[in-house]
Amino acid sequence: MNQTTDTGSKAQAARAFDDVMTIGKAWARYGLTVGKMALETSATTLNKTASWLGDLAQTLAHKTESEAASKDAHQ
Repeated sequence: MNQTTDTGSKAQAARAFDDVMTIGKAWARYGLTVGKMALETSATTLNKTASWLGDLAQTLAHKTESEAASKDAHQ
């Protein structure tokens, strides 16, 4: 193997390595972006569910109070 071929092979390997690193970084950015979006969506869903559960708890509390007051009024 001569000096020119060796240098060319090294340059080609370096370019291939750089290309692989660039592609890897792009996939990492994509994965992190998708992960962020999934977490934000999950957080929004959980927030809405928590709010709904709070509303339901208040409704049940008012209903229980109303039923207790009605029961006391009839006795």
